[in-house]
Amino acid sequence: MSRRNAFLLIPVVLLLSGCGSGVDVSEEALDQMAGGKRKETGAVSGKVSIGGTPSGDVVIYAYPKEGGVKPVGETRTAQDGTYCWTTYKMCDGLPAGEYRMAFVHTPKEGKGKKVGEDLLQGRYKDPTKSEFFLVVVSGTPQTDVNYELK
Repeated sequence: MSRRNAFLLIPVVLLLSGCGSGVDVSEEALDQMAGGKRKETGAVSGKVSIGGTPSGDVVIYAYPKEGGVKPVGETRTAQDGTYCWTTYKMCDGLPAGEYRMAFVHTPKEGKGKKVGEDLLQGRYKDPTKSEFFLVVVSGTPQTDVNYELK
Protein backbone atom coordinates (compact mmCIF):
# COMPACT_ATOMS: atom_id res chain seq x y z
CA MET A 1 0.00 0.00 0.00
CA SER A 2 1.34 3.39 -0.90
CA ARG A 3 1.99 6.00 1.74
CA ARG A 4 -0.72 8.24 0.21
CA ASN A 5 -3.38 5.50 0.41
CA ALA A 6 -2.41 4.70 4.01
CA PHE A 7 -2.85 8.39 4.88
CA LEU A 8 -6.33 8.42 3.30
CA LEU A 9 -7.40 5.41 5.38
CA ILE A 10 -6.64 7.05 8.73
CA PRO A 11 -9.93 9.06 8.90
CA VAL A 12 -11.93 5.96 7.91
CA VAL A 13 -10.27 3.80 10.57
CA LEU A 14 -10.80 6.48 13.21
CA LEU A 15 -14.46 6.84 12.25
CA LEU A 16 -15.08 3.11 12.33
CA SER A 17 -13.23 2.64 15.60
CA GLY A 18 -15.53 5.12 17.32
CA CYS A 19 -13.04 7.70 18.44
CA GLY A 20 -15.89 9.89 19.70
CA SER A 21 -15.91 12.35 22.52
CA GLY A 22 -16.54 9.65 25.10
CA VAL A 23 -19.80 11.36 26.17
CA ASP A 24 -22.46 8.94 27.39
CA VAL A 25 -25.65 9.53 25.40
CA SER A 26 -27.55 6.51 26.68
CA GLU A 27 -31.22 6.92 27.58
CA GLU A 28 -30.30 6.77 31.29
CA ALA A 29 -27.62 9.44 30.91
CA LEU A 30 -30.03 11.71 29.04
CA ASP A 31 -32.63 11.27 31.79
CA GLN A 32 -30.03 12.15 34.40
CA MET A 33 -28.92 15.27 32.46
CA ALA A 34 -32.58 16.34 32.27
CA GLY A 35 -32.86 16.23 36.05
CA GLY A 36 -34.54 12.87 36.41
CA LYS A 37 -36.97 11.98 33.67
CA ARG A 38 -37.04 13.63 30.26
CA LYS A 39 -40.22 15.22 28.98
CA GLU A 40 -41.71 13.41 26.02
CA THR A 41 -41.05 15.18 22.75
CA GLY A 42 -42.50 15.29 19.28
CA ALA A 43 -40.15 15.67 16.33
CA VAL A 44 -40.77 18.85 14.32
CA SER A 45 -38.96 19.87 11.15
CA GLY A 46 -39.57 22.03 8.13
CA LYS A 47 -38.33 25.00 6.17
CA VAL A 48 -38.31 28.78 6.63
CA SER A 49 -38.63 31.05 3.61
CA ILE A 50 -38.38 34.81 3.41
CA GLY A 51 -40.21 36.34 0.47
CA GLY A 52 -40.54 32.90 -1.12
CA THR A 53 -36.82 32.04 -0.86
CA PRO A 54 -35.61 29.38 1.61
CA SER A 55 -33.38 31.19 4.09
CA GLY A 56 -30.48 30.10 6.24
CA ASP A 57 -29.44 31.64 9.54
CA VAL A 58 -32.99 32.26 10.74
CA VAL A 59 -33.23 31.66 14.47
CA ILE A 60 -36.60 30.24 15.51
CA TYR A 61 -37.76 30.57 19.11
CA ALA A 62 -40.58 28.53 20.69
CA TYR A 63 -42.39 30.24 23.58
CA PRO A 64 -45.13 28.69 25.70
CA LYS A 65 -48.46 29.79 24.19
CA GLU A 66 -49.78 31.05 27.51
CA GLY A 67 -47.73 33.59 29.40
CA GLY A 68 -44.24 32.45 28.53
CA VAL A 69 -41.59 35.16 28.34
CA LYS A 70 -38.67 32.75 28.21
CA PRO A 71 -38.27 30.53 25.13
CA VAL A 72 -38.58 26.80 25.64
CA GLY A 73 -36.16 26.22 22.80
CA GLU A 74 -34.42 27.71 19.82
CA THR A 75 -33.02 26.39 16.58
CA ARG A 76 -31.28 27.87 13.54
CA THR A 77 -32.05 27.11 9.92
CA ALA A 78 -29.44 25.56 7.65
CA GLN A 79 -28.43 27.41 4.49
CA ASP A 80 -31.24 25.71 2.53
CA GLY A 81 -33.81 27.00 5.06
CA THR A 82 -34.40 23.63 6.74
CA TYR A 83 -34.52 23.15 10.47
CA CYS A 84 -35.33 20.56 13.11
CA TRP A 85 -35.89 21.02 16.81
CA THR A 86 -33.50 19.42 19.29
CA THR A 87 -34.20 19.06 22.99
CA TYR A 88 -32.18 16.06 24.17
CA LYS A 89 -30.88 14.37 21.00
CA MET A 90 -30.41 15.68 17.48
CA CYS A 91 -33.82 16.41 15.90
CA ASP A 92 -35.83 14.73 18.68
CA GLY A 93 -38.23 17.68 18.75
CA LEU A 94 -39.85 19.85 21.38
CA PRO A 95 -41.67 18.82 24.55
CA ALA A 96 -45.40 18.33 24.01
CA GLY A 97 -47.35 21.57 24.28
CA GLU A 98 -48.60 24.67 22.50
CA TYR A 99 -46.14 27.31 21.39
CA ARG A 100 -45.95 30.79 19.93
CA MET A 101 -43.12 31.17 17.44
CA ALA A 102 -40.71 34.07 16.99
CA PHE A 103 -38.07 34.57 14.30
CA VAL A 104 -34.87 36.57 13.94
CA HIS A 105 -32.76 36.51 10.78
CA THR A 106 -29.17 37.02 11.88
CA PRO A 107 -26.65 35.91 9.27
CA LYS A 108 -23.30 35.06 10.70
CA GLU A 109 -21.59 37.07 8.00
CA GLY A 110 -22.15 38.36 4.51
CA LYS A 111 -22.01 41.27 2.14
CA GLY A 112 -22.94 44.48 3.91
CA LYS A 113 -24.44 42.62 6.87
CA LYS A 114 -23.41 43.15 10.44
CA VAL A 115 -23.07 40.03 12.56
CA GLY A 116 -26.12 39.82 14.80
CA GLU A 117 -28.20 42.32 12.80
CA ASP A 118 -31.82 41.16 12.41
CA LEU A 119 -32.56 41.43 8.69
CA LEU A 120 -36.27 41.08 9.51
CA GLN A 121 -35.98 44.34 11.49
CA GLY A 122 -37.70 42.88 14.55
CA ARG A 123 -41.03 42.19 12.75
CA TYR A 124 -41.20 38.59 14.04
CA LYS A 125 -39.21 38.92 17.25
CA ASP A 126 -42.04 39.61 19.74
CA PRO A 127 -43.83 36.34 20.55
CA THR A 128 -46.84 38.17 22.02
CA LYS A 129 -47.57 39.57 18.54
CA SER A 130 -46.80 36.34 16.68
CA GLU A 131 -49.19 34.99 14.08
CA PHE A 132 -47.35 31.65 14.11
CA PHE A 133 -48.34 28.86 16.48
CA LEU A 134 -47.24 25.26 16.88
CA VAL A 135 -48.89 22.35 18.67
CA VAL A 136 -46.56 19.48 19.54
CA VAL A 137 -47.94 16.07 20.47
CA SER A 138 -45.45 13.68 22.05
CA GLY A 139 -44.45 10.80 19.84
CA THR A 140 -46.14 12.34 16.79
CA PRO A 141 -43.54 13.51 14.25
CA GLN A 142 -44.38 16.58 12.18
CA THR A 143 -42.52 17.27 8.96
CA ASP A 144 -43.06 20.11 6.54
CA VAL A 145 -43.82 22.59 9.32
CA ASN A 146 -42.94 25.48 7.04
CA TYR A 147 -42.96 29.20 7.79
CA GLU A 148 -43.24 31.95 5.19
CA LEU A 149 -41.92 35.31 6.38
CA LYS A 150 -41.96 38.58 4.46
